[in-house]
Amino acid sequence: MLFEMEERTLEKGIRRGRAEGILDLLCEPGEVNQTVREQIYAQKEDEVLRTWLKLAARAQSVQEFVQKAFKN
Repeated sequence: MLFEMEERTLEKGIRRGRAEGILDLLCEPGEVNQTVREQIYAQKEDEVLRTWLKLAARAQSVQEFVQKAFKN
């Protein structure tokens, strides 16, 4: 039980770190609005965060990132 709680805490920390990395990259070309910040922090799927991190690294603007990441 303790191991499972520690594992979940670690996974949460990793997701948080990825989200912060995405935002750090996005802040370079422009300001990230609160809605986009919330969407990034709310994402629970690690694979999506990994994809977004790569998108953020390549994006020329926050708008370009948003269009590609949230194209639903």
